[in-house]
Amino acid sequence: MLFEKLSRCRVTAVIVLLLGIMLCFGSNVQAQLISPFLPTDCVNAAKTAANAKIPNSQLIAIASIGFDVDVLGTNVYTGMKVETGLANVWIYVFRSTTPKDTAVAILQARALGSCIDPSSLIGATNLDIPLGNLGSTPVPATYLKGTALFAALNSSNSFKAFHAKYKSAEPTVVALGTVEQSVPGFDVGTSAWLLTWSPDSTDPSSGMTCVVDSKTGKTFCLGDELLSVNEDPYTEDCKIYPNPAAEIVYVTLPGEMLNDFIRVDAINLTGEEFELFNGRSDNGQMLALNIRLLAPGAYTFRLRGLNTYRSIPLTVVK
Repeated sequence: MLFEKLSRCRVTAVIVLLLGIMLCFGSNVQAQLISPFLPTDCVNAAKTAANAKIPNSQLIAIASIGFDVDVLGTNVYTGMKVETGLANVWIYVFRSTTPKDTAVAILQARALGSCIDPSSLIGATNLDIPLGNLGSTPVPATYLKGTALFAALNSSNSFKAFHAKYKSAEPTVVALGTVEQSVPGFDVGTSAWLLTWSPDSTDPSSGMTCVVDSKTGKTFCLGDELLSVNEDPYTEDCKIYPNPAAEIVYVTLPGEMLNDFIRVDAINLTGEEFELFNGRSDNGQMLALNIRLLAPGAYTFRLRGLNTYRSIPLTVVK
């Protein structure tokens, strides 16, 4: 349920997933003229464009959707590069409540040092945005971005392990908005970045989701250990014992994982992953795992089902 709960956390900027934007630059745009930029670089141009459409608007979300497009034979990635925080296209979502409640999404690209609106090139001049999925809290005047955002992500052992294994993977969706539902360690109303890497169909572990406080840099990624197993509401139905342990541990599986295909990995403090089980949990609610080959130290046990996720801390002793 942790993966489901986190992936459903309604950071308001996730509305961009509903926009269905397919970027296809016109033949009159030279690929080499398009340059990546920070979201702050074109925010003023976006505000001007938004106020021309809906007066008295406020910026409530910024987002980037990543996929590859061919521009005159040159591959251009539209999304944000995680190590630099730069993207070739940013989407700015504005909302105004006067004279009527309405919202607009403004696309911005950068060419020859100037911010341009590529919507006329892609035939998407009017993007319908369902107001029911939007919040109204403005994006803060200052927020983490660029390499500072990448540094915050690296405070998470789960992200470091993921990035080390999938070095070339870039986030599919990056969105800055407001946390609307409970996320471990984050209060509702917190301004935060949501970054999602879509998993490859042949490798479920290639997916990742992280939430980063846009002011403090506090980060939570799938697999992070925020609370003890007795305090974490997401692991109340999933226990491990003995703990500490030396040779064999027993894991009680939550009901959602019974008769499911699951994978169990042990992740140490340096981010190394050790696969302990990968198969169908058809032997009842108890899973016995051999940990004799694990070096002494602190680990996070990560359990993944087809639609569920759990993480449990464990100390290995010899």
